[in-house]
Amino acid sequence: GTSALSIVEMDGSSRRRDIRLNGIGEIYNPSWSPDGTQIVFSAMKSGASNLFVYSVADGSVTQLTDDEFADLHPAWSPDGKTIAFASDRFTTSLENLTFGPVRIALLDVETRVIRPLTDSTEDGKQISPQWSPDGKAIYYVADSDGVSNIYRVELANGERAHAAAPVC
Repeated sequence: GTSALSIVEMDGSSRRRDIRLNGIGEIYNPSWSPDGTQIVFSAMKSGASNLFVYSVADGSVTQLTDDEFADLHPAWSPDGKTIAFASDRFTTSLENLTFGPVRIALLDVETRVIRPLTDSTEDGKQISPQWSPDGKAIYYVADSDGVSNIYRVELANGERAHAAAPVC
């Protein structure tokens, strides 16, 4: 009945820790912070998906976003300062009840300021962001031409390129 994060030890012991999170519905896409002290995840609460952070040290949960937009697929940057995620906040109008595709967003962990990864206005969704190991680029899946492909955006200049050719 209560949603939980499960942490499984990978040392061969098969130890498992289930962390019950009262007041939070379904939990999706957990992602460890680079220093291993926090877990960011998307979860349903009061009918909306938002981002939350669980602190391993004290068991506290902090809600990072709190609105009616869909916030999904969070991923920590290698330096721990930014969380990339998919959101419809740039394409959806709650006032007009028109819903658009999700786009990759960047959340500054310290200030909680959210901005789009690119100024792209193309059709289609952008999902599953992943950081390059050096934190200088983000990879994600998009289907602007109707076929899902992997794209890469260089953060320094916003240049976007196919990261993988379609597989037939």
